[in-house]
Amino acid sequence: MDIEFVLVDNTENPADPITNSGKVDYIFQIGKYQITNTQYADFLNAVAAYSDPYNLYNVNMERGLFGGIKRTKKDSCYFYEPLEGYCDLPVVYVSWFDAARFCNWLHFGKPKLGESILGTTEGNSEIGAYNTSLFSDGREIQEVKAHNPEAKYWIPTLDEWNKAAYFDPSKNGSGGYWLYPTRSDTKPQAIAPPGDQFSANYYDFKWAAPELYLTPVGSYKYATSYYGTYDQGGNVWEWVETLRGNHHRWVRGGGATTFDHALSRLNVDSEYSDHKLYIFGFRVAKNAE
Repeated sequence: MDIEFVLVDNTENPADPITNSGKVDYIFQIGKYQITNTQYADFLNAVAAYSDPYNLYNVNMERGLFGGIKRTKKDSCYFYEPLEGYCDLPVVYVSWFDAARFCNWLHFGKPKLGESILGTTEGNSEIGAYNTSLFSDGREIQEVKAHNPEAKYWIPTLDEWNKAAYFDPSKNGSGGYWLYPTRSDTKPQAIAPPGDQFSANYYDFKWAAPELYLTPVGSYKYATSYYGTYDQGGNVWEWVETLRGNHHRWVRGGGATTFDHALSRLNVDSEYSDHKLYIFGFRVAKNAE
């Protein structure tokens, strides 16, 4: 399983003057695309073949709206695979905690032990991307404020996510933030892919994409942020690492069921970290190499 990344540099960028976010003074990489059903199924096969104590798989992934992964059982083992036609669609019905455990698995080198244990999905204060010993109560998450300092992969912070989506060092000659992650201050067209530079999968009094309504990641091949990310506006909402208050995490980008305001850098939305919703997915970040 490979994940493509883009480099986010320009370490002297200012914060967004309206939202006061987006300033990042270090180089990092962020996923070019949202995590797909194929990638998440690979994760499940590697860490939840014998049991799934943390409910990394949700039955709505097969039965619910937009879900795209089925689970079968044979000889006391689980096997996970994308539904037909869903391989490259973004995974949904994942909580923030699921995304954090996915990052732990990447951090540990994608081990294939079939179990969710320390060194696969579980970390502590010394090893792993996230200290999962603090995950015991889904909503009492004040102590899980950030990834471990030595994390190799993590859920993007609000600043990292916003910079990758909206900042452009060449805007107006001196740099600035676009309103939408398609390098535009005008709302994108809600049309079927591939569209043009200013297109995205969101709801504009009609579905942008035909049934299955979500689109394979990167389908809007001309519509990228300055740094080269796809779908940071539309398709599915994305978890970010940063807390909003004590119990919520920020979610960004809107999705196929939202109007254009959700794609805007000015939008404010968050959710309980343990919620697994039909329109929530994620992408990952990593250190610059």
